[in-house]
Amino acid sequence: PRQSAAGQGDVKAPRLLKREADPKALVKADLEQRKFEEAFSRALMSQDVDLVLWLCEQIGEEEFFYQDPFPLSQSVLLALLQQVGSDLKKGRETKFSWIQRILLKLDTDYFEKEGLLQHLPPVLKELQGNLGNLNVKAKEKSRLEVVHAILTSVTFTVNAKLGI
Repeated sequence: PRQSAAGQGDVKAPRLLKREADPKALVKADLEQRKFEEAFSRALMSQDVDLVLWLCEQIGEEEFFYQDPFPLSQSVLLALLQQVGSDLKKGRETKFSWIQRILLKLDTDYFEKEGLLQHLPPVLKELQGNLGNLNVKAKEKSRLEVVHAILTSVTFTVNAKLGI
């Protein structure tokens, strides 16, 4: 046995507690550095819809969605659409706005060129179902109608490209 300097018997090595970093703190750090792709990827990988919603709420979407070049990849946009559209119980105003803007930014030509077009219909169908099952307030109806119209258009385009 190891002895302490004072001869007190066994000295146990200090236990190093490996603590996982707080995902929100990491996302916030990426956001502060304007590393949008990393921030959204990290939030999406956490599979925490509340964290994704929080991130969306931190960003001025008017400015964000008109950046050139756009700071998010198409794959992150699709994952973001899936997660934002998966739980529409809270944060609807933010989620409807982001869903609308993501649908407008989805580049079906990119997905077709990359051979990934078949990944869109399941996400779009899930979103359509989630939107259809909502009891919306009067003030949400006009936004929901716009989201439905854009979603229908994107779905039509994807189905046409797939020959469905």
